[in-house]
Amino acid sequence: MAADLPTASRLYVLGAVAFTERDSRARDYFRQLLALPVEQQGEWGLKARYSLGPRFDA
Repeated sequence: MAADLPTASRLYVLGAVAFTERDSRARDYFRQLLALPVEQQGEWGLKARYSLGPRFDA
């Protein structure tokens, strides 16, 4: 199912699931999303930035 999503959406969903599980791979998924061109990030770029904020390690 995730393979059918646009790249930014897929990376955010993978990051969000990992984040919920306190899996360090969340950071990698969010950083991959932010490495995409801004026009491909859509709303997910802002959400990834928020998720990478200071509360990530809380």
